[in-house]
Amino acid sequence: MPTETPLHDSTSLDSTSLDSTFPDAAEEHRIPRLVRGVRMREDAVRGGWVLLAPEKVFKLDQSGREIMSLVNGERSVAQIIDTLVERFDADRVVIAMDVAQYFSGLSVRQVIEFS
Repeated sequence: MPTETPLHDSTSLDSTSLDSTFPDAAEEHRIPRLVRGVRMREDAVRGGWVLLAPEKVFKLDQSGREIMSLVNGERSVAQIIDTLVERFDADRVVIAMDVAQYFSGLSVRQVIEFS
């Protein structure tokens, strides 16, 4: 049976809750994509969006959905950050740190990879 794992909490856009990881220029040029077999979809039963991976379900909160909706295998991390900054009229440093932290967590869970 798949396990449900929350990926993101609602406080993660608060700069006080972020670690000091800031993506450098080389990291921002990487292109994230979902690992083969992982897909994002709306889940009416759980009420919201999820990432479905083999034997796992990751429930996305609103911030996670906004970030992951921009992952298409073509956009760079920098383009995703810039889109979110424009969409939410937010500080780029805070968004960049949040996206870097979020992608790091997904990468560790083998849900996304970079080219």
